Amino acid sequence: GRWHPPSPSSDGLAACLLVKDDNDRLVEWIAYHYVALPLRHLIVTSDPSARTSPRPVLERWGRSELHARLWTDADFLPKGARLEGLLKKVRLPDPAQRGIVVSAGEERTFRTHIVRQERFLKECLATFKREGRDWVLLVDSDEYAVFNAAGSGEEEFIYAEVELNAPATRPWRREHLRRRRAELPRTGEATVRDLINVQHASPPWVDEPCMPLP
Repeated sequence: GRWHPPSPSSDGLAACLLVKDDNDRLVEWIAYHYVALPLRHLIVTSDPSARTSPRPVLERWGRSELHARLWTDADFLPKGARLEGLLKKVRLPDPAQRGIVVSAGEERTFRTHIVRQERFLKECLATFKREGRDWVLLVDSDEYAVFNAAGSGEEEFIYAEVELNAPATRPWRREHLRRRRAELPRTGEATVRDLINVQHASPPWVDEPCMPLP
């Protein structure tokens, strides 16, 4: 159906996170986003080939306001004929054209990795939608959501690139977003939820259900 912008909320934000032996990063990642977003709903899955589990890190937050869940493949990855069908749909470049020899096992591993990532994110987002969450963060454990405020005299190369590839149909929007970026608080002065609540009725929140982070 048609997307409707979320209303102001006091609830924290959510995140879907894939990890592999990232416990050293995960400790800081959760702590930072717990305060900065604030992160209150988290679903994590670990690569099947990982040597460590993120469970001990997640269990540290058992008595906090963070609801953290650890999923296994059984929670989101189909089996049997359905999985085989998804694997066949993955389009891969021809390794022979690059002079690379790939075994059938290696190709299947790569296809499975792609399908696994797509299915996890799809099921994670669907779960949060059913639970009534509005904004969900999709990043890696070495990436952090911060306010990217424009510096004094900073040139907006990103807008020039956007206009080159997709001519603006709403010229006013570029100037609006430029002002919005200049008004961003410094990290620590406000949470992402604070900012959304203040700006929820205007771009980009009102017309962008999915926003890439530069």
